[in-house]
Amino acid sequence: RLPVSGYPFSEPASMTTGDWGLETGDWRAPPLSRKRWGRIVTLAALKQPPEIACIVVSYRSPRDMVAAVRSILVQDVPVEVVVVNSGGGEPAAALAAAGIDVPVIDHPERLFYGGAANLGIAATTAPLVSLLAADCVAEAGWLAARIERHRSGASVVAAAITNAYPKNVFSWAAHVLLWSPRMPGVAPAQALLYGLSFKREVLDAVGGFRSNLRAGEDTDIKERLSGRYQPVWEPRVRTAHRNPRGLFSLLADQYRRGSRSVRTWRDLGQLQVSRTVASNALRRFPSLIRVAWAAALPGERRWIALATPLVPLGAFAYALGAAIGRGEI
Repeated sequence: RLPVSGYPFSEPASMTTGDWGLETGDWRAPPLSRKRWGRIVTLAALKQPPEIACIVVSYRSPRDMVAAVRSILVQDVPVEVVVVNSGGGEPAAALAAAGIDVPVIDHPERLFYGGAANLGIAATTAPLVSLLAADCVAEAGWLAARIERHRSGASVVAAAITNAYPKNVFSWAAHVLLWSPRMPGVAPAQALLYGLSFKREVLDAVGGFRSNLRAGEDTDIKERLSGRYQPVWEPRVRTAHRNPRGLFSLLADQYRRGSRSVRTWRDLGQLQVSRTVASNALRRFPSLIRVAWAAALPGERRWIALATPLVPLGAFAYALGAAIGRGEI
C-alpha cells in the first residue's frame, strides 16, 4: 500500500549546523577545543554503561561520515557509538585523522541500510538504539531528547528533519519535496514518523531491519511495529540532512529517488507501481509546499518562497525516474 502523504519513502545546546562548516564545505572540527577529540571516553571508563547507542551507517566512507560521528560525540550524553561502513573506503583512517576513536565495522561489499544497521545493533549493548546516516548531522539535544521520551515510556521515538543548507534555494526545493512532513514545525497529526530510535527489546521482538531492501527499510519496520508499538513524534530530535545544492544535483537526486522508490515497492511485492509513484509525485507537490509553508520556522518562509518555482521541476524528475528508470510507463 502506497503512503497517502509525502513522497513514498524517507531516506533520516547552542550548536547549529553552521558550526559544522556545512555552508562552506569546511569539514574540520567545530570551534571547540581540539583536545576534546583526543580524549574520547571509553565505555570502560564510564561509571555506568551508556543508556543509548548510535549506529552511524556509511557507504564508501564519504567525507560526511566524520562530521556525522562528531555530531554525536559532542552531545554531552554518554553514548555507545559504532560506525558501520560498507563498499570500500578508509573509515577508520578518516576518523583517526580527525582524532576520533570509535569502533568501526568495515564490510568490503555493499550493504543496504538495513543490513548495516543490523550489524551495528548486534555490536552494541545499550538499552536504547538510534541510527544516523553518514549524510546527516545530529543537532544539539538529539540524544538527550530521545532518552527523555524513552524514559517517559515511548518504545519508539521519531525525529524531525532540518535543512543542513538553510541559505540555498536548491537545497530548500529538495527539502520541500522530501521532508516537509518531517519539519520540526509540522502539525503532529501531519508528521511522518521516521528517523526512529528504539528500546532494544522492540528490535528483538520484530527481528531488526530487513537487509535486502535498497530503501524503505524504515517503512517496512514500521509496518511490522504496527499494532504493537506506536512511534512517538519528538520534534526536539532534529537531524540535519545534506540536500543537493545545485540544479543538476537536485534533478539527478530526484530522478534516482523516483527510480529507487519503484524498485523498493517491487522488492516489497508490489510489482505494478511505476504509474502510481509517478502520478503521486506530480499530484502531491502542491500540498508539500503548503505543509512546508505552515511548518516553517522563523526565517525559513523566505527561502521556501524562493525555492517554490524549483519544486515542480524536482517533482517531474522524480516522476520521470519512477516511470522510465524501471522501464515501465
